[in-house]
Amino acid sequence: MQEFNDNLKNLVGKTIFQDFTEITILDRIFKVAPPTIGTMILVSEEIGKMDKLDLKNETDNEIIFKTIANAENGVFLGRILAIMILGAKIIKKGHKKDIKSFFKPKNKTLDKLTEYIIDNTSADNLFIIFKEILSMQKIDFFFANMQFLNEVNLLKKPSN
Repeated sequence: MQEFNDNLKNLVGKTIFQDFTEITILDRIFKVAPPTIGTMILVSEEIGKMDKLDLKNETDNEIIFKTIANAENGVFLGRILAIMILGAKIIKKGHKKDIKSFFKPKNKTLDKLTEYIIDNTSADNLFIIFKEILSMQKIDFFFANMQFLNEVNLLKKPSN
């Protein structure tokens, strides 16, 4: 029981003080930004840009061919991971604000990290890193809040 309490105190402390956690990709160590709603929104936006693959009722060969045909989605996976590592605060600070980038904003830090991830991470390592970061992000709390607010909205009487 004491170990559980110590772990809980450690988790609460990290959350309150927004401590960074570290992950390693190839030979580099990255500090993963603390979880924020802003980061989750940026991740959600990137996921929305990906092509949807319907692999239900497909044979193994069809799954392989569809995966290869949609390999360009790997760019989005690398970018999503880069967003999760950097966090919304750092990404928003890094956007260039000039007339040339008005229609297509650039973020050199995000772009460089995305490229590094794509060039140096295998599919299985990408999955492991995603899993590790998602476990740190406490996404269940985010979805619990969303579900709670949806339920409150459903229970609210319509105003006439």
